Amino acid sequence: MAIGKNSRIHIVAIDGAGKRLYLNTPATKRNNRGELVLWPVWSDEPAYSRPLSYEHALIVKRRMAEEHKIHVHFALQAGDTAELIEQ
Repeated sequence: MAIGKNSRIHIVAIDGAGKRLYLNTPATKRNNRGELVLWPVWSDEPAYSRPLSYEHALIVKRRMAEEHKIHVHFALQAGDTAELIEQ
């Protein structure tokens, strides 16, 4: 399946116990230096996952790495058996 900039992508983080967390809301807030940073709201329930366009998912992935040192994964579907997309 081809993925384009408008494809709907679920953003998945893996916690320390190996459990999948799904992006519910990509919010922002000010950090202690007054900088506006990405502040995601996560859920362990796949039903609460809100997919983003691939174009926006790439931005969230970059910002999560830069601002929180968190590596996130992409998936075309939400769920614990959904295949993660690495490239």
